[in-house]
Amino acid sequence: MAGFADGVIVGSAIVRRMLDAPDTATGIAEIRALCGELADGTRRLVGGRDAMSSRHSVATGRDQPGDQ
Repeated sequence: MAGFADGVIVGSAIVRRMLDAPDTATGIAEIRALCGELADGTRRLVGGRDAMSSRHSVATGRDQPGDQ
């Protein structure tokens, strides 16, 4: 459920950036900036784990394949 909620929050932030922008080009630039910040944060979060664990935790929101 947490992964779904995260998606709703991120999606809402993306839509809000576009709606608040004075024009389409500015909205797209704001969305790119936001997505870059989110990607950087994700990379920092998973940076210390091996590649398989990192991919799994990003995709599912869990640390290891057996975690609930």
